[in-house]
Amino acid sequence: MKKKKKKKKGVKAGKIVTVVVYCEVEFMDDQLGESEPSDSVMKLDVGGDVVVVELSSTEQEIHAVVTPNHQDGSWLLSVVYSSPCFAKRRLLWENLSSVAGLHSLPWVVAGDFNEVLMGEDKYGGRPVNISRALHFQECLDTCRLIDIGFSGSRFTWSNHRLLTDLIQERIDRVFVNAKWNSIYPEANVKHLERVQSDHCHILVCLKHRQQVRLQRPFRFQLIWLSHPEFPNIVRKA
Repeated sequence: MKKKKKKKKGVKAGKIVTVVVYCEVEFMDDQLGESEPSDSVMKLDVGGDVVVVELSSTEQEIHAVVTPNHQDGSWLLSVVYSSPCFAKRRLLWENLSSVAGLHSLPWVVAGDFNEVLMGEDKYGGRPVNISRALHFQECLDTCRLIDIGFSGSRFTWSNHRLLTDLIQERIDRVFVNAKWNSIYPEANVKHLERVQSDHCHILVCLKHRQQVRLQRPFRFQLIWLSHPEFPNIVRKA
């Protein structure tokens, strides 16, 4: 007789997968039961191997401790999928506020928040609900979380309708506290292109990638011989 597999908590919030080869942690949302599935993907490029230990989870959040092998110290990672239902979103805001009071670690909170903060975060559709946005902002203030900005497309989600019915929103975001920001001051968020999805993929790089410039080999140009100052330049060299 086969044993039934124990159902894991937090499947609605997503999966945490460590990919050592590519040095990234990837967060993906599963099917969300009766509500619409979220296919948002967030990747965290840590620049080295990491150990991720899950602490707790609910339907809307997963909390884990991340320990990069190339440095001392750990930090808290909270991956969220906020419910389309406002009442459930308020529960998430309350949970995050409670978590903030239980630790003093560097902290990253990232995922699909299903809420916009200001008018600039939305194009088309109904106006931003100020009351709901204020509840979201109050949670961020309580948790002392800041937005570290982004590059790429302004909006992370689209309904892919014609222009007259088009709605676009910035609902996939990355927030950090001051301690985490001081450890990774060069961290940056990139909104990647949508690929068969309503959501942009989000890439968090802890350091700016620098382009390696190869030195070009020296090549003598015959036209230099025609310059009247060429002999003098050679003698002074």
